[in-house]
Amino acid sequence: MDETGLSEKKLAKKYGCKPPIFNESTKEGKLEIRAFIRFIRNIVGYAMRTLTPLDEESIIGMIRYFGIIPPDDDYSIIHWAIKLAIACIDKGEKEALDLGVISHDEMLYLPWKWDIRPAQKDWVIVDEAQDASPAQIALYKSYARQGAKVAYLGDRHQAIQGFAGSDAYSWDKLKSAFQSKDLPLSVCYRCPTSHLDLARKIVPQIENAPAAIKGVTDTISYQSMLYSLLPGDLVICRFTAPLVLSCLKLIASGKVATVRGKDIGEDLTDLAVTAKCGEYWPTMFKENLKSHLTPKIEQAIEDGADEMQVILEDKRDCLLYLFESLKEQCGNFEQFCNKVESLFSDTNSKQGIVLSTIHRAKGDEAE
Repeated sequence: MDETGLSEKKLAKKYGCKPPIFNESTKEGKLEIRAFIRFIRNIVGYAMRTLTPLDEESIIGMIRYFGIIPPDDDYSIIHWAIKLAIACIDKGEKEALDLGVISHDEMLYLPWKWDIRPAQKDWVIVDEAQDASPAQIALYKSYARQGAKVAYLGDRHQAIQGFAGSDAYSWDKLKSAFQSKDLPLSVCYRCPTSHLDLARKIVPQIENAPAAIKGVTDTISYQSMLYSLLPGDLVICRFTAPLVLSCLKLIASGKVATVRGKDIGEDLTDLAVTAKCGEYWPTMFKENLKSHLTPKIEQAIEDGADEMQVILEDKRDCLLYLFESLKEQCGNFEQFCNKVESLFSDTNSKQGIVLSTIHRAKGDEAE
C-alpha cells in the first residue's frame, strides 16, 4: 500500500510500472532501501544544479551523463526513483513557498525556476569559474541582464567538480553566454620553479614568478612513502583505489589513517549492495561484483565514455582491495559495509594520516 491506500497492483496500473519492493526486516533489505534513497537524493541534487527538465527522458540522460549509478538495473527501480525525485523537488518548492524553508541546492534552483531578479550590481566576479554549474551560470546571466559586468577567473584544465553539476564544457558555456575576452594569467606566484617545470609538461604556458624559489622535487618508492608518513600528513592521488589500498596498509602497520570523503564510502557500499555482493557472503563477493560491473565497463568502452569507464574501474578496484583486506574481520555483509564506511571521513584530523583525491584536496592550505 502507498499513502493513498493503493495496493501494489493498483499502483502499477496507475503509474504504468510495478513499484520496487524492499524487505526492511532483513539486513540486506535495509541496505537496499538506503541505496535507493541515496539514488533519489542524487537525482534531486543533480537535477537542480543542472536545471534538467523534470521528465523521465531528460533525467535518464542526466543520470548517464554524470555517471550516477542506480542501485539496480531494473527499470522499475529507475522509473520510481525518478518519479519520487520529481515529487521531492515539487514538495521542496511548495515548502519554500509555504514555510520559507530552502535547501542548499534550492538557493540557486528556485530563483531560476521563479525567475527572481537579483539585486542590481555593477560587477559580478566569479572565481573557479571552470566549475560553474548551469544553475550558477543562470544566476550570472540574471545579473548581466540588469547591467552588471561579469568577470570570471578559472582554468579550463581544472574542471573537476562534476559532482557539483559542472562539466568539462562549463568554461566554453561561459564564453558563449557572455562573449567574453580572454585575459591570461600565466604567471604562477604559488609554486617553486621545480614544481612548475613538472607542470609545464602539461600546461606549457605557465611561467615562474620573478621571486620564485627553486624548491625540491623527489621520487621515493611506494614502501618508503608508507613508512615515512606521520600524523598530519596528506597523501593525494588522482584515483581513489590506490588511496584505499594505501590506507589499508597504513592501518595494518598500526598507523591511524582515513580516506577523505564520507560519501565515497557510502557510494562504494551502495555499489556492493547493487551488485548483490552480500549474497552467499563471502564466497561469491568477487564474482557478483565482476558480473555486475563488467558489462557496464564494456558498454562504456563501446560508447567511448572514457570518464564513466575510469569511474567504474576505480570503484571496482576499491571494493576488491577492501574485500581482500577486510573479509576475515567481517562475519557478514553488513559488518563489511560498516567497516568500509568507517575508513572514510570528512574530518581533517592532525591525529592521523589523510589520503585524498586531488579534487577533494583542491584549495587546501596543506603544510
